[in-house]
Amino acid sequence: MVVVADYRGGQNFARLGEYVKAGGVTYVDDAVAVVDHVKALPHVDAARVHVYGVSLGGDVTMNLLSRVKVRAVVLGAGAPFSFLGVQTDPGAKPEDRFKNIKVDEAGAGERIAKVQTPLLVLVGTKDDLLPLSRRLHDMMSAGGKWVRLEIYENGYHDFVMGPQVSAII
Repeated sequence: MVVVADYRGGQNFARLGEYVKAGGVTYVDDAVAVVDHVKALPHVDAARVHVYGVSLGGDVTMNLLSRVKVRAVVLGAGAPFSFLGVQTDPGAKPEDRFKNIKVDEAGAGERIAKVQTPLLVLVGTKDDLLPLSRRLHDMMSAGGKWVRLEIYENGYHDFVMGPQVSAII
């Protein structure tokens, strides 16, 4: 069985690094509700539920993992901005904006401590978010979590979804 869910509303890119706190109804609560619903279905083995998050879906997924345990997770070109509390350099060139990120070490550490799920991170060498994936991996590893980072030569952001094309209409 495969369930596909998307996060509510658009993301405010200026506020991506703000942690999504429990207590309000957010896209993270939506993800928790989807996983809880799927686990409760009579034809689903709740111990065998996996989650896959791509790009900002990777942020939703990481925030989900701080609240729910599933069997395993894959982040494909994940962008865990709010999970890590990422702040970028506002004066950086667009291609360098993720090279010198600042992370909310204390907040991210608290969230990482709650994760009970093995994590596989897939990222490409041509993805600007590679430093973010490395930071997530290193912090998870330092926190004693099972995490594996796979870096794909020439992989661009979202390469995990297949070739990206643009059309002029």
